[in-house]
Amino acid sequence: MRGRYPEHHDAAQFYHIELMELKEQHTQQVGRGRPGKTTKYKTHYTVIYSLSWARRKKVLQQELNTDGIFPLLTTDSEFSAKKTLVAYKYQPRLEKRFQQLKSVHEGAPLLFKKIERIEAIMFLFFLALILQAVIERQVRLKMKTDKIDAIPIYPEDRPASHPTTTKIFDRFYDVSTYRLMEAGIGVKSFKDALTTLQKELLELLEISEEDYWHFPDQKGQPR
Repeated sequence: MRGRYPEHHDAAQFYHIELMELKEQHTQQVGRGRPGKTTKYKTHYTVIYSLSWARRKKVLQQELNTDGIFPLLTTDSEFSAKKTLVAYKYQPRLEKRFQQLKSVHEGAPLLFKKIERIEAIMFLFFLALILQAVIERQVRLKMKTDKIDAIPIYPEDRPASHPTTTKIFDRFYDVSTYRLMEAGIGVKSFKDALTTLQKELLELLEISEEDYWHFPDQKGQPR
């Protein structure tokens, strides 16, 4: 029943609440027989409780005037009021970035026994989110500089005005290199030809084709 009380919902200040106690009196004859001059009586009292309440109009009006208003606090003393508000409004976009932890990066519950191991893997996920944001920032700024409205990276070559890292990487998922080996030594290498869109993406990322193909493999050799 506690949830029904105004204090539980922080609403006590808005009401005048009074619990009144009333005593109801009645007498009862002591002993049996007909009442007479010597008959004694005993008085009984029954307590009756009554609850009365009324709204505090002045307090409600004051609350109405401040409804929906809340303070924004920052530890940066150089932040102006406007800059603080802009930073606050950026929060949903920041939360959307961390939402990709489960969607894009497929973050799952961890069964590590030590908190240090959980912190380590979450730190790697955090670095992945940072790199993802840097890649998107680089591509979008270069598009703005080169006055490119959109690039066709969505399925069916549909254009995207704000390319995401996931879609950019998807365009390179089927690019492969091949190496002929003889006695453990590479004798000849082949690579797929890049499409026009892939070349455009590398240009937006300011990565040359030579640097792209020169990325070393696990043995330290160019792929």
